[in-house]
Amino acid sequence: MAAVLALVIKKSNPELSLMLGILAAIMAVYYGYRAMTPVVDMVGELSRYAALSSSFYSPVLKCLGIGIVTQIGAGICKDAGQAAAATGVELCGTAAAVLCTLPLIRSLLSMIGALA
Repeated sequence: MAAVLALVIKKSNPELSLMLGILAAIMAVYYGYRAMTPVVDMVGELSRYAALSSSFYSPVLKCLGIGIVTQIGAGICKDAGQAAAATGVELCGTAAAVLCTLPLIRSLLSMIGALA
């Protein structure tokens, strides 16, 4: 509904249209976070049952969050007509996701080294 309203008012007031889009994105993140909380809790519970360390599933959940925030940020930049900034946001999101996976990669390499 916010997207349709933003399109309607974009010609007469582009700044308000952008702010409406940003507000809709913030609301979507909030409700998405609330919807994901039970899933994250369940993943934590399953990892306790399987006796997995949080170092294995925590980076995956962090990367998921980084990906969601990156997509929303890049979308807002594109809506504002800033394609170069959107590309920069996507690049930074990718770098942050890779950085978050480094502990997981270290853990996997140490497990492989222990097997050899």
